[in-house]
Amino acid sequence: MSDLAQSVPASAPADADAAAPPRPGDPDAQLRADISLLGRLLGQVLVEQAGDELFDTEERLRALAKSLHADEPENGQPSSEPELMEVVDRLGAQEMIAVIRAFSIYFQLVNTAEQHHRVRRRRLRDAEREEARRAQPESLAAAIGGFAAEGVPAERVRAALERLSIELVVTAHPTEISRRTVLGKQMLVAACLDELDNAARSPGEHRETVERLLEEITILWQSDEMRSAKPRVIDEVRRALFIFEEVLFDVVGLVEEELERLLQRHYPGLSAPPAFLRFGSWVGGDQDGNPNCTPEVLHEALGLHRELALRMLRDRVRAVAADLGISTRMAGVSPELMASIAADEEAMPRTLAFVGTRNATEPYRRKLSFAWERLDPGGELPYRSASELVADLEVIRRSLEANRGERAAHRSVGRLLRQARTFGFHLARLDVRQHSERIHEAVGEWVGDIADRYHDMPEPERARLLERLLDSPVTLPEPELITSAGEELTRTFHELARAVDEHGTQAAGTVIVSFTQRPSDLLAAQLLCKQAGLVHPDRSNVDLVPLFESIEDLRGAPDTLRGLLRIPAYLRNVEARGGRQVVMVGYSDSNKDGGYLAANWELFLAQERLVDVCRLNDVKLTLFHGRGGTASRGGGSTYASVMGGPAGSLNGAIRITEQGEVVSFKYALPPIAERNLDSVTAAVLERTLQEDEAGGFSGRKRVWDEAVAELAETSLAHYRALVHRDPGFRRYFLQASPIRELELLNIGSRPSRRPSGNPDDLLRVERLRAIPWVFAWMQNRHLLPSWYGVGTAIEGFIGRYRGGLAVLQEMYAEWPWWRAVVDNCSMTVAKADMRIAARYADLVADEHLRERIFSKTQAEFASSCRGLMAIVGVDGLLDDKPYLQRSIRLRNPYIDPMHYVQVRLLHELRAAKGADARAALEYPLLLTVSGIATGLRNTG
Repeated sequence: MSDLAQSVPASAPADADAAAPPRPGDPDAQLRADISLLGRLLGQVLVEQAGDELFDTEERLRALAKSLHADEPENGQPSSEPELMEVVDRLGAQEMIAVIRAFSIYFQLVNTAEQHHRVRRRRLRDAEREEARRAQPESLAAAIGGFAAEGVPAERVRAALERLSIELVVTAHPTEISRRTVLGKQMLVAACLDELDNAARSPGEHRETVERLLEEITILWQSDEMRSAKPRVIDEVRRALFIFEEVLFDVVGLVEEELERLLQRHYPGLSAPPAFLRFGSWVGGDQDGNPNCTPEVLHEALGLHRELALRMLRDRVRAVAADLGISTRMAGVSPELMASIAADEEAMPRTLAFVGTRNATEPYRRKLSFAWERLDPGGELPYRSASELVADLEVIRRSLEANRGERAAHRSVGRLLRQARTFGFHLARLDVRQHSERIHEAVGEWVGDIADRYHDMPEPERARLLERLLDSPVTLPEPELITSAGEELTRTFHELARAVDEHGTQAAGTVIVSFTQRPSDLLAAQLLCKQAGLVHPDRSNVDLVPLFESIEDLRGAPDTLRGLLRIPAYLRNVEARGGRQVVMVGYSDSNKDGGYLAANWELFLAQERLVDVCRLNDVKLTLFHGRGGTASRGGGSTYASVMGGPAGSLNGAIRITEQGEVVSFKYALPPIAERNLDSVTAAVLERTLQEDEAGGFSGRKRVWDEAVAELAETSLAHYRALVHRDPGFRRYFLQASPIRELELLNIGSRPSRRPSGNPDDLLRVERLRAIPWVFAWMQNRHLLPSWYGVGTAIEGFIGRYRGGLAVLQEMYAEWPWWRAVVDNCSMTVAKADMRIAARYADLVADEHLRERIFSKTQAEFASSCRGLMAIVGVDGLLDDKPYLQRSIRLRNPYIDPMHYVQVRLLHELRAAKGADARAALEYPLLLTVSGIATGLRNTG
């Protein structure tokens, strides 16, 4: 971790062996310099804290790992793997912990340097593009400028803007590694790197910044990155709010301003719609499989949301008041504003006594003083809603505009207005999610004499029963007839109704039914809502959202939705919610169920058919995409996924989950957050206009559909033959991955498995949650869910049809959806490593089973590599994306040693006798889990 080496791209770590001077025009010289500095400082801290021996051991491991990835063995010597394994085997307990932590902290620093370099490069590119009048690709500037250049009429742009609605939903990631403390330190390191970029700083100031970096790295070394206890749900709520407080609250307004600026430049007279970017959250409301997420937590989470929103607004009101020292002696003021101040003075005598004659000639400060007081929930005359604050700010804005204060009206006050409209007093809309089985269990206790056969009813009969109950008064049975689980779920819906009453429908009122398979799943949820007072004959305060997850459920989704919209009681609820139906599609469980290609195709088809169902029923559809961080869970470029969506499935509105590590990666630094929000807004606008122009027609060729359908079918069969039907696969997975040991890691409040009454059922693939499933395959570098079945499907297709490869290449060139599918899979296959995977396979005790399963895996991996390279037309994986290829290659020498240590620890832990012996091994093992996740920048 000493010096830095070769030229590295943005988002890539530098190799620590070279010290070549930066080449002229090298865009990444500063990144290498940053990582070189951070590596040297970490090395200094390692020597200070643990001595030269640790530093030498770490450097030896890194050098040996690097030689493993060289094209030829160094100096003609044989493979260094045995020597590396020997060094790992010689490590003592404390030395092992120190080595793991050294690599892990190095990656924390490298990740931060890469994030900072993304910011730096963006600033430089923005300046270059501004000078050359070129817009950054995949940006609002490119989108709006492109519309104007293509002659898109203003009315078409206006129509798209009027439908623009983007909601990003933060979820608690059960495998998110980074603690809030570590995230805070990473922000401080990024701030220090930003200071070092300032050439105007004096040598003394430079030394001070370096000393602060040394201090932060020392604190990181002396801090425990592992939690001492499993986090509570409310801890996860606070962690989610951290990003809102540190970044999102201020960044969202900048994106809205950028859209406004571009519209004024290219389409004068058009305006950005208010609050088109909004946020939601599952953290505190996601009860599916999480017994720790109780009705009380729901209430507490909403309280924290409100508390933070009010505090942030008060801070911004105070800042704007300090800035607007405009005097009536120097500028005019509107009678409307003066009347508003007089009304405040009359209605708030205590505040008036406190304010007194201060700012008597500064009306904007005076008005904002009253607004600041009204944002205190315990103060005099608190605002009843954010709309009252917005109304006051509008009065200020109009007065400024009427008296030549347009700049302040549009900038300082305009930003505050945008924050008030976007975040209100609720910050983010809190969803409630529950499994359909749990909902039926609760409702089944209400149906009196037929309760004993409710769960065995055929679907038509059960749907008719629920429909009758929805049209009748709902009464609960006697308390002694309700189980504790049923009582808690009933309280959840009452708590949701209370939340809507206290915080408004913008703060809560979405119920997501996971594993929706039939209309009665939503009708049962609607009945719970009716009993709680969320649904009334003439109005509704709740959106009922089906979540379709498995392959079969996705295939049945159109029929399920069609059946729901034919039920008058359900349709009334949709109409009461503005005639809009939100439908969520799950990328995680569908992949676990059917593999990468089949899941992506079934998701695509389901969305197309859901659009048709809603169009026929004159219902507006909003698709809610349950995406994760990895390719097997719908990860990848949000821009590419939006642009590649089925025709007609967007129509200006979208909801997308942002999970765990994705939140940290996309939103930890303000400029990166701004770029991501800008990009997704651009994609939604561009795709909406494309859909409008195409009139709902996709334009893709029929042969493409035929090709993908055949590929998906072949892939599905091959994937299921291994994962769901091979009798030895479950045993291989349990032994060749750290899946059992992940339960020891205090990283999430939710259990890694869905509850089951059968103890032997606990580790069935079907019961295991998709996130730890992917996490385990990431840790052992198989990454199997992201590609298994792809190679057999592609090579089989090419072999069967003489023109097969040409069709797949044509699809890659012309069909954005297929290009994104291929690119995401290529990236994942490039991250897999069969040499490392083989070491984990050695953990499987049964030699025959090990050889049989791993040989299948190796063969399919090689086949997938060949097939993907053939489609893209390259000789090596990611040859067309050298920056990504290099990033993966340069990280491996730092990740590999942690894999070898983890394999050793898994061997020893599984052979250990006694609780003390196991306890001594658990901590270093969990450090390797955290370190590998940090190095790969992926968990689940």
